[in-house]
Amino acid sequence: MRPKTIVSLVVLAVILVVLLQNTTVITLRFLFWDTQISQAIVGILLLVLGIVVGYVLAKIPRRKSSDGRGSTGGTPGGSPVS
Repeated sequence: MRPKTIVSLVVLAVILVVLLQNTTVITLRFLFWDTQISQAIVGILLLVLGIVVGYVLAKIPRRKSSDGRGSTGGTPGGSPVS
């Protein structure tokens, strides 16, 4: 088995253990909305949200400056050289 597969399975196992141990029902309050929900469901929703946000941010192309040195340009302090 490849190391990446092993690490993925270990991470998945840890996530499952944490979710299965947090089945307590909690009150989730967001702005004017209150609901009773399991901590495990909140954990799954936050995990999925984090994966989606990470995927979207990874797909956003980075802008390059005209000189090809990246998006900051100029000197390391951030101010352009005159």
